[in-house]
Amino acid sequence: MSTRTQTSIVNDALTRIGSTRKLIDIGDPGQLAEDARAMWSSTVDDAIASHPWNFAIRRARLNRAAEIPAPGY
Repeated sequence: MSTRTQTSIVNDALTRIGSTRKLIDIGDPGQLAEDARAMWSSTVDDAIASHPWNFAIRRARLNRAAEIPAPGY
């Protein structure tokens, strides 16, 4: 499995919207790269919030109660 880079993800998104422009590197000084960097965090946050991703769910281990509660608790 290859690691996806920000640049490759942005280029894939550009292709999906029909753009012929591509980034060489997300750190480039151009307007396209600048716009992509500005939108990156909020886009990732929105994608994570839109689905219960396994990697984004924090699980807690609960201690067993000292006493068993009465039925119907």
